[in-house]
Parts: sequence; C-alpha cells; structure tokens
Amino acid sequence: MTIPCAYFSKAQDRLDDLQERSMLAATLAHVVRAWSESSIQIGLNPDNKELIEDIYRRLQDKFYEKPEGLPYQYCLLELVKNI
Repeated sequence: MTIPCAYFSKAQDRLDDLQERSMLAATLAHVVRAWSESSIQIGLNPDNKELIEDIYRRLQDKFYEKPEGLPYQYCLLELVKNI
C-alpha cells in the first residue's frame, strides 16, 4: 500500500512561496538523511564529513529545484499464533 508523502501533500499548493519551498526542501532532505546517513558513513568512511555534508546539501538543492514527495509504502503483516 503506497501513501502520499505528508510533507509534500501539505505544501504542494504553496510551492510558489519561496520560503515554503525552502522549508519543504530542508524537511525532505532531513528525513532522507535520518534514514540514510549511517549507510553513507559506512560506504564513504566517516572521515569524509565534508563530502557527506555536500551530498545532503545537493539533495536539499534538488528538492528545492524540483519539489516532489518522498515515496512511502506500508506493508501490513499479521502474525497469528496457533496453539
């Protein structure tokens, strides 16, 4: 089941407002960073802090230039215990 990105849905009617667009870009980049930074640090070595910062700055710039929602999917799983 795919659901719309709440951050984008909330802001999509106000993307002509540059401050709103900037806030959306910062929020989306922050969310992506929260779930990906540890993997990037392992792949690039944590000593590359400037490169890691550059990656997320470029991502924020990309979200600003072309705002779009993050893809979210939920998978519901029910476990039943049989005795």
